Amino acid sequence: MESLTKRRMILFVLLLLNGFILLISTSSTAIHHNNNFYISRKLLQRPRPRPPPPKPNPPRPVFRRRRAPPSPP
Repeated sequence: MESLTKRRMILFVLLLLNGFILLISTSSTAIHHNNNFYISRKLLQRPRPRPPPPKPNPPRPVFRRRRAPPSPP
């Protein structure tokens, strides 16, 4: 009798696991298939932004040497 309840418990856990995997796989955004790459729907809806132009190099800071303090007399 115990083996029957244990078997039922294992089958129930497998059923829950199967349902959970199906739920995750159907709610995934990466469904659209294009050239063997999965592309999410959100990425397909919006156009790709152009990369910003390269920024010019900022001016280098000028390091000046500090004068030595006057020596005491």
